[in-house]
Amino acid sequence: MKRKENERTMAASSTRSKFLVYGLFVLAVVVFGTLATRTANLSAEVERLQEELKKTQAELDGYRYAPERLLAQFDQALEARAVDSARVYLDLLAKYHPHVAQEKKPEERLNALVTKIEAEQKAAEEKRLAEERAAREREARALRAMRKTVDEMKGVTFYYDPNNPRYINQRSGLFYYIAHRPGLSPVLRARAIYTGSEWVFFHTIFVKVDDEVFRFNFNHFDVERDNDYEGVWEWIDVPADGDWQRLANRLKAGAKNVRIRFEGSQYYRERTMSAADITAVRRVLDAYEYLRRNPDAS
Repeated sequence: MKRKENERTMAASSTRSKFLVYGLFVLAVVVFGTLATRTANLSAEVERLQEELKKTQAELDGYRYAPERLLAQFDQALEARAVDSARVYLDLLAKYHPHVAQEKKPEERLNALVTKIEAEQKAAEEKRLAEERAAREREARALRAMRKTVDEMKGVTFYYDPNNPRYINQRSGLFYYIAHRPGLSPVLRARAIYTGSEWVFFHTIFVKVDDEVFRFNFNHFDVERDNDYEGVWEWIDVPADGDWQRLANRLKAGAKNVRIRFEGSQYYRERTMSAADITAVRRVLDAYEYLRRNPDAS
């Protein structure tokens, strides 16, 4: 009896297993079929979108690379002298509208611009070289024109413009000169001198160059002083760096109206810098530049 029940139980279990396997098979078929259908639909959609993209791109290129638009951009690039940009538009014209490129002859216009630019650059370079040669010659002439004194003990040569006063008590003014040891960089120096019948005991010097004012302050021991029966003289002698150098460059650049004030605690005196003294500063700076470029010169 029990044996028959076991056989019936096993038969029922086998039947259920068969139905389960069959069900899983059917489910797999349905799932894979659905996926295949969706894949096919997605592939078709991708192809459709790609075709639409091609059409859209063609329409966009048709607008972007329309011949009149490319020609206008090419003309703008020529007007701006933007050769590289013009070449880009020329290549696009040749690629998309070769007949237009032949009819309008943009390449000839571009070549003409390139030739013109090259000629201008060559002329500018020749002018620059000529100006540089002229400047070097002017500097050499300025050095040859300087008045020289040599301190043989210290091995220093001093260069003064011929217009500079030989003696401190000769006249008031602002003067530049050069101290140079052969083989070393030259040193530019400034000397400001006040001469008169009365002491000023200046501690400040103002130099007004057209509309620009330079101010230099000194303590009591920076200023040297002397006198004789004809008058008094006070002066400073300093390295011409910083604002002294800038002042010299300003004078060289073409100053027209230059006033110098020697100011003390109670009194001040003013002097006008002559055109000859301004020109002398320019020559000294030219000589200084020559020695700076040629430190072995003497």
